[in-house]
Amino acid sequence: MLLALLACSATAPHGAPGDTTRDTGDAGPATLAWVEAQWETGLSIGWSGASEAVVTIDGPVSDSWDVSGANRLDVDGLERGVYEVRVDGGEPLTQLVGRNRLWPRGSVRVDGVFQLGGAGDRVVTLGASKHGSPQVVLIDITDRDAPVIEGSVGGLAATARSLALMGDLLFVSFDLFAPVSVYDLSDPAAPVRLDDLDAQAHQLRVAGDRLYLADAGVQAMELQHGAMVTVASWAVSAEVHDLAVTDDRVYVAALSRLDALDLDLELVQTLDWSGGSLHSVGASDRLVATSDEADQGLLRAWSPELELQSELYEVKVNGIHAVVVRDELLVMNAFEEGVLAWSLEDPSAPRAIGRLHEEPVVQPLGEPFGEEVEPVVGAVMLFGGVEPLVVADTELGVRLVELYPERVER
Repeated sequence: MLLALLACSATAPHGAPGDTTRDTGDAGPATLAWVEAQWETGLSIGWSGASEAVVTIDGPVSDSWDVSGANRLDVDGLERGVYEVRVDGGEPLTQLVGRNRLWPRGSVRVDGVFQLGGAGDRVVTLGASKHGSPQVVLIDITDRDAPVIEGSVGGLAATARSLALMGDLLFVSFDLFAPVSVYDLSDPAAPVRLDDLDAQAHQLRVAGDRLYLADAGVQAMELQHGAMVTVASWAVSAEVHDLAVTDDRVYVAALSRLDALDLDLELVQTLDWSGGSLHSVGASDRLVATSDEADQGLLRAWSPELELQSELYEVKVNGIHAVVVRDELLVMNAFEEGVLAWSLEDPSAPRAIGRLHEEPVVQPLGEPFGEEVEPVVGAVMLFGGVEPLVVADTELGVRLVELYPERVER
């Protein structure tokens, strides 16, 4: 049974909304402002303007409330799932009910994936074909609940290492000093190979109109007059293991150091890493997170607004393989723990808010993670460059997983 509580008045009549047009006096129309997940089965809904409003929810449970004398409604007793919330029939906000903030969308079978990339409505995977040689598979994710394979690029050298997508341009890098290959995907059913880049790399990232290539340093290239041109470079004495790009920084993980560069690849700050060789780095404008290669992996986070030496927190997780950061949300893949999501709203006290499991893809969290359920473990890849999050492993293929913050705002 649903329970609805008003923040500032007695419970209002409950029933069909009917005509949602109302005289709001001087307060202006009611406009949905935010929706926050509460408890394990509830939502808090807030709006601005009029204190008289019709609030409707549509999802696993659908209902409506006629609210008077308040600008907030708390609803409990909901089933786990995704809900659309409206006030006075306006534009909705979408929120997930449940402690586990990871929610499965569509999936597609792709075997042997070991690298992911993407942009916009396309995901690209690098993996082994059924014949054993590397291939790139192109996936259209326009319908997030039903992604489809739209093409592939085969005949790649066995040393294929990384890939990145910039519009309809696909870049594939290789080991052993081979140049980066470029393909035109304007017709995904018939990709066309273009001239190779005069550059080598084992890690590729795209941010805006720039391609970042990492090897013994970092190189930035832009498309100018139909050709990729180097616009900045930065050298480091160690091999780069990973890099992350935000709106104003490039973070480079290389052995026992983390370097923060500006977008012109000028060094801003260096953090000397202790405790092992750096493996992964993820970053947003609010947070930088790194992990090392030790079995008992150290996950550390810093605020870009502070000196990187001012560590916000440190936690040990077995076998961290990849780190994705979005605003104040962090997702990691740990070989013995599966795919974990953390809230870092208070970075000094990170909270586990989600975990990805095998069958079904997501189950409600237990205490703390539902120990009786086998997690997705092993060769799992994460990619945070498109919405929603992309997860792939060598056994189950590619899946799209929505990561919901606990509060969504207009």
